[in-house]
Amino acid sequence: MAWTSTQLSDLKDAYAQGILSVTIAGKTLTYTSGADMMKRIKEIEADLGLTTAQKAKRVTYSSFKRS
Repeated sequence: MAWTSTQLSDLKDAYAQGILSVTIAGKTLTYTSGADMMKRIKEIEADLGLTTAQKAKRVTYSSFKRS
């Protein structure tokens, strides 16, 4: 299914209200949990090219003690 930004917005609105069922394009989608719904939102954002997620940079420091 090709998603639109309006459908993504509707899904985000439902998520923000804690609603797990949403009707999009005449079909009712029911998610099992908020986490499941958020996963779908992130997938749709990626499909629409809306994600700006970057891997976090990891910084490590070495240390030593003098005896």
